[in-house]
Amino acid sequence: MDSGGTPTTQPGYGPNIRTIMQVRIRSLTPTGDPLAGIEVTNGGSDYAYAPEVVFSGGGGTGAAATATASIDHITVLNPGSGYTSVPDVTVEAGAGVTATATAIVENLRVTGIVVTEAGSGYTTAPTVTISGGGGSGATALAALKVSDITLTVTGTGYTSAPMIRLLGGGGYDATARALLTIGPAYDQAPLDAAFASTDTFTGVFALSQDPIIIPQAAYNTAYNANFPGDKRSWIQQGDWDFRFFNGPVNGITLMAAGSGYTTVPTVTITGGGGTGAAATAAIAGANVNGITLLTRGSAYTSNPTVTLSGGGGTGARAAATITRVVNTVTVTNGGAGYTTAPTVRFNGGGGSGAAATATVSGGRVTAITVTNGGTGYTSAPTVSFVGGGGSGARATANMTGVVNSLRITNSGTGYSSAPTVTISGGGGTGATAVASILPGYVSSVTLTAGGTGYDAAPLITFTGGGGTGASALAEGVTLPLQAKAIQDEMGEAFDIDYGRMGGYLGVELPVTVAGAQKFTLYPYVSPPIEIQRDSITALGTLGDGTEIWKITHNGVDTHPIHFHLYNVQLINRVAWDGAILPTEPNELGWKETLRVNPLEHTIVAMRPYAPTQPFDIPNSIRPIDPSMPLGEPLPGGPGGFKDPSSENAPVINHLVNYGWEYVWHCHILSHEEMDMMHSVVFAVAPAAPSNLTAVYNTGPRRVTLTWKDNSHNETNFIVQRTSNPTGQWVDISIDVPGAAGKGTTITYEDRTVQNNRTYYYRVIAANVVGDTTQYAAPAIGYPNYSSNSTPTNPGVSIVTSGTAGPGTPFIFASNFADGLAGWAGVVGNVQANQPAAVGPEGGAMGMAAVIAAPALNGLLADGPKPAYVVDASPAAEVSYDASFWFDPNSVDLDDGEVDIFVGTDVDGNAIFGVELEPDSDDEGKFEISAWALFGEEDEETESVYLSDGPHQIEVVWQSGATAEFSLMIDGQLIQKLTGDSSATKLEDVFLGPSSSLAAGATGTMFFDEFASNRLNITTIYAIYLPNAFR
Repeated sequence: MDSGGTPTTQPGYGPNIRTIMQVRIRSLTPTGDPLAGIEVTNGGSDYAYAPEVVFSGGGGTGAAATATASIDHITVLNPGSGYTSVPDVTVEAGAGVTATATAIVENLRVTGIVVTEAGSGYTTAPTVTISGGGGSGATALAALKVSDITLTVTGTGYTSAPMIRLLGGGGYDATARALLTIGPAYDQAPLDAAFASTDTFTGVFALSQDPIIIPQAAYNTAYNANFPGDKRSWIQQGDWDFRFFNGPVNGITLMAAGSGYTTVPTVTITGGGGTGAAATAAIAGANVNGITLLTRGSAYTSNPTVTLSGGGGTGARAAATITRVVNTVTVTNGGAGYTTAPTVRFNGGGGSGAAATATVSGGRVTAITVTNGGTGYTSAPTVSFVGGGGSGARATANMTGVVNSLRITNSGTGYSSAPTVTISGGGGTGATAVASILPGYVSSVTLTAGGTGYDAAPLITFTGGGGTGASALAEGVTLPLQAKAIQDEMGEAFDIDYGRMGGYLGVELPVTVAGAQKFTLYPYVSPPIEIQRDSITALGTLGDGTEIWKITHNGVDTHPIHFHLYNVQLINRVAWDGAILPTEPNELGWKETLRVNPLEHTIVAMRPYAPTQPFDIPNSIRPIDPSMPLGEPLPGGPGGFKDPSSENAPVINHLVNYGWEYVWHCHILSHEEMDMMHSVVFAVAPAAPSNLTAVYNTGPRRVTLTWKDNSHNETNFIVQRTSNPTGQWVDISIDVPGAAGKGTTITYEDRTVQNNRTYYYRVIAANVVGDTTQYAAPAIGYPNYSSNSTPTNPGVSIVTSGTAGPGTPFIFASNFADGLAGWAGVVGNVQANQPAAVGPEGGAMGMAAVIAAPALNGLLADGPKPAYVVDASPAAEVSYDASFWFDPNSVDLDDGEVDIFVGTDVDGNAIFGVELEPDSDDEGKFEISAWALFGEEDEETESVYLSDGPHQIEVVWQSGATAEFSLMIDGQLIQKLTGDSSATKLEDVFLGPSSSLAAGATGTMFFDEFASNRLNITTIYAIYLPNAFR
């Protein structure tokens, strides 16, 4: 080989001066060659037996080959019934590796079979047997794919590769190509050894190059790996997204919940080529279904309290009832003449069942032993003696209270083991009981560690816990295919000024079919269409900047497409007839230029990331057409400008942020000049702001924030606020303008603060790239993207407090640590307990408002009733601010609505309230709104969605001719109402469901951390450090 690349007709390799690539020169042997082998390019699907291999063309004769197959998939023909656990799936052995599979069971039926090992060497579809699992009747059918073709006769005289057809077998889409014998060449073994990795040696490619994005069998030698070699690593004709593994497991989807679990099962993740992934399961539906009284105790004067604790669940409750029984009998007169023990009888007292035996000594009754205390006595029964030969014995019964029965009032949920039952109070001691739980199901699987090195989906199994039937699938990364287009020298692609045939890049509407593409073509002078993100997360994880482009070429020329900024991995090509065309050997690895052939889809993966450099790079903000004045209409490509949805979107020349601007284009010079080039926007996040401070001001009330700008490429700043630093942050402004230069101090005023509150702030620098112009409907416009910095760290907090005219702003507060003490009144079934402690302060108690609990037979116990507490602290208030934490707790409102917080005037008339109702579009979810009385009419805020879980609710009310009433949820203002409320003053408030309950409503709501104040404030200032930095 000539190191200078001198042309040669000798076999060997020569350099390509543009990319690190090698070109193999075939020997010019005129007599032809035998075939060297056959490569399966697409295994196809649904074959019942291996197809026949037929050769044609190539100039030679005599070649013969046989195909063998592996399992493509297994279809359930009959799901059977009665399967309480996953049955065994046995696949008949073939000539090579025996296939394996596992069943999926749902609702006692086999609903699917997952092939865990495809096997090899099959010439006919093997028999699949399903056994065990407690059920019967399930059957399944295996379908094959071509996995290998063995050349049995090499043939002679082939001057080019013959065409191979795979005929018969009952399947479709299998394709293969013949490999010619190469003439004499230089010794390639040392080169192969340098690139190959082993257990003890890392090859040149793996050592010096970024990891490939899509694992494929062609890279197994380079990585010493076992990447898949079938369609899992190729894009198919009809694919519009692609799921792959290349690193960690990103999630787990529960496929079957199973049944019978009394404890949490162990989750095991095996296979897939990686290690370290871990997950935990949770069970649900396990509730308390019984309580057994072990000992009845004694000395109870009232019903004791029953507490159920532990077991991993919540919400279970029970009630005890007591009864009076005969505890002992005192002999007051032993009588005389008794030769045998007389019979002891009990009469009266309102009860029954008491029994005892007498002891006689010296002719006298000396003792009475109670053998049964009886039940239901309201007073002491009379004791009498019959028989025994004597007379005169007298005695009195002594009574005590015992626990007679225990009744479950709420079964609770989520118990993984039986909770402990504690019986306390009631004046007595000694009563004990045990609870039992109803087995549940696996409700969720949480990935706790993604692990690393997974190139295929690992197997997930559930063991233990007492149940069966749970199954789950591991999730990798699923990326949508970016539909790109190339069109050249045809009627649709022409020079709009002179009508000459041309070539353009563009986009394709997704989900089109071969021969019926719908392209939108763009010149170089156009809004950016390709926007790419910096890949700042690990390869193979969600949120990574990886993209997969499906470039569809409807034209006549093969184009060498060149990418600036980054290299790409060619995954495969797909001809318009569906044939899979794997990557050629000289196209493996990272490429900056590759062939895009006509009437094919060329699929490439890319993962650009910003290099580290010792200086900042600003954005490229420029007119779309720098050669034209701003405001001028731009012509666009053939047919004018259309947005990527193919709607008309005429473009006026204006400034656009192109971020870090690069291009992709055809590398044929004349094609570049005919506009076959596009800008590529690379979005880089700005540096995070710093030095955030906050100052409170009055007149008007506001918090002034200042921070330092640390970047050259921010377009705006986002200010976020929360009342709970571990909760949800809410955007209060997204358009604070960016500064002209790095180091500038930025100022922003928040005028939505309330009194006696702690607010936490943070600021994010944003870089919005692309065209943000709003185009007339139905156009959706051109792409844009906001690449955001990390938030300011540390953040800042500010606490507002102060005085309000005569007296203090504080009115009343309760975190229920002392139960319901401090509240002026309690109506209905209201309890202070631990499950209701839903506020962020993490107190031991909250308020549970029980509107109706289901009885054991499933019917409502006495129907729904209000359940609320009353605060009488307000005294003719003209301004009022109240907040509390609230969790709907999956309460069933029976399609009705209920007021959960109400304020009333001195006459008891409601003047404002907060209303909860079911979400009409999503069963089990809620909507929340607020209302206020202005004059004679109620005004209501808009309704917003409210999920289960803790939320902070805040209302601000004023009395006046132009008064305001506001509702805030989780720190975000929902709506502010205005009107005349000058005739009203606040006197009492009710917390809890107090009115409008529907007939079938049932369940329990949780309330916590209530606080109310008047409205005038001063300030206290403090820096807030997140927990990680404390």
